Amino acid sequence: MHTIRLSTLSHHLRHDVDSGSFYFPHWNCCALGHACRIPEFNDAGLHMCLGVPTYGDHSRLEASMAFFGLSEPQARELFVNGTPATEPIDVAEAIDRLVSIEQQRRAAADVAAVTADVATVTKASTPEAILAE
Repeated sequence: MHTIRLSTLSHHLRHDVDSGSFYFPHWNCCALGHACRIPEFNDAGLHMCLGVPTYGDHSRLEASMAFFGLSEPQARELFVNGTPATEPIDVAEAIDRLVSIEQQRRAAADVAAVTADVATVTKASTPEAILAE
């Protein structure tokens, strides 16, 4: 999951998109359509082509999955029908929740990895292990 890209989109939706230009059922006006207007996303390959979001060989929902590193259920939640989004901030808040969950998952994985490393070092530092070398 590309949390930095998602956080950038959340910020954009909160600060640069007004309610009048946001309409969930239209690709041009939904959160993904607005993502296609962010210059750094354009530089990374996300574009609107004939009214459809594209990224590489992907379009529509698949473009969001590939660009943001989302699973299909996550992409649907944010960009299709999961979030009852009547305002840009609704999607921004859903993005923030998803990013928070991912950051917690990564932190837990980091702790588990460090714990495993400490256990390995501790085991290798016992007198028996040192003498066996």
